[in-house]
Amino acid sequence: APQQAPTAAAACTPGQVVTNGGFESGTSPWSQSQSSIITSRAGQAAHGGSSFAWLNGVGSTHTDTLSQSVTIPAGCSTAALTFWLHIDTAETTTSTKYDKLTAKIGSTTLATYSNLDKNTGYAQKSFDVSAFAGQTVTVAFTGTEDSSLQTSFVVDDVALDTAGGTTPPGDSTRTPAAPSYTVSLSSNASGTVWTGHESASFTNASPTPLNEVYLRLWDNYHGTCSAMPITVGNVTGGTAGALSVACTALKIDLATPLTQGQSATIGFDLGI
Repeated sequence: APQQAPTAAAACTPGQVVTNGGFESGTSPWSQSQSSIITSRAGQAAHGGSSFAWLNGVGSTHTDTLSQSVTIPAGCSTAALTFWLHIDTAETTTSTKYDKLTAKIGSTTLATYSNLDKNTGYAQKSFDVSAFAGQTVTVAFTGTEDSSLQTSFVVDDVALDTAGGTTPPGDSTRTPAAPSYTVSLSSNASGTVWTGHESASFTNASPTPLNEVYLRLWDNYHGTCSAMPITVGNVTGGTAGALSVACTALKIDLATPLTQGQSATIGFDLGI
């Protein structure tokens, strides 16, 4: 009897899926219950840039909501929602949660904060949301105040980083490039920025045309895409595609596919 062909597992596309998480590009695509939530007005400070989301701070019975729909790619083994939170309050109690902020993804409550969690600066919050891979869900913040004494919940730099994609192809008979390349870097006067240029050559040894290669940027880096310390620019010999493998590899689409025996060189600037 005919048998159904096996279905391949979905491949993760690592990346950061929240749009305008720093609120520096207006309000889109965020939905806010009041037009003044995303703001740069005086009274609070941003964690980064000049804008932030200021929920509540009214001092009377009040509810503010802020949300965005995001799609977490299927096949991702890790997905982390992070944001920075500052809380200030006029409440003096040390035991009663009068005013609250709830962070949710979909219908799942990730955390609830209150006037008891007040702090003098920002604190980063992080949550594992890998259970939602392959779904489109809403990231939402809801702040509520009681009838008196304000509490301000200030949110900034919201991100949802995904990783765990398929490892890019290594050196093989099809792409017999050198197993490594070395980039000589020079620093600026203060030693805070290092830059250099490299050209990597390779030959296609396979009868199958070769139309893409990968630059491995950092073999032992295990952070998030938003914190990736390496940048690549001015690529020649191909078109830079998306970062992959937790943003440690860069896909390059070749200008013209290489037939068997043909060689090509990719040039690029690297900074750290």
